[in-house]
Amino acid sequence: MLDDSSRGLQLLYNKDLLTRLETEERAREKDPKAKTPTIAAIKEVNSSELRPMISAVGNLSRALEKAIFKTEKTDAIYNGKAARLLSFEIPVEKLSEKERKYVKKFDGNLEIWIAADGTPMGSRLHQAISGRAFVVISFDTKYEEELVYGVSGDRLIIIKKESKNSGSGAGEKGEMRVIKSLQVQS
Repeated sequence: MLDDSSRGLQLLYNKDLLTRLETEERAREKDPKAKTPTIAAIKEVNSSELRPMISAVGNLSRALEKAIFKTEKTDAIYNGKAARLLSFEIPVEKLSEKERKYVKKFDGNLEIWIAADGTPMGSRLHQAISGRAFVVISFDTKYEEELVYGVSGDRLIIIKKESKNSGSGAGEKGEMRVIKSLQVQS
């Protein structure tokens, strides 16, 4: 449970979850290859991941700071509702200077669906990066993120976040998909 109150942002774990964590930690001690889905999930649930979900305006505005507006489609549909679709290009400058020195090709775009009143309904970010480090190590990565927004009180929140990350380089290949949902309780 996540509590955002006058005391600040607190992440609370119930006893059942703590018991499952303990069980998985013991299983991993006996067998390093043991499956530990609860531990993996807890690593994805931390304050730096959850804070933007309960206060989405800051992240969205930072994403737009370096974005370059491309197009607006006024007759778009998002989840069966009328929307405007704003499309942006994400320039390579979004990456840090250290990251950019290895990048040979960068493609990034951001789409945001907004309601008639200007409230964001959803967004989709796509980035594809390829490059080379130390002359012999080439890499390719793709990152996609889809967000569904909602409003709680006067606050824009992310009610669903789905991210997909894949990459290859240095003889390795990997893929990961994470879905996070937020349910507001009164």
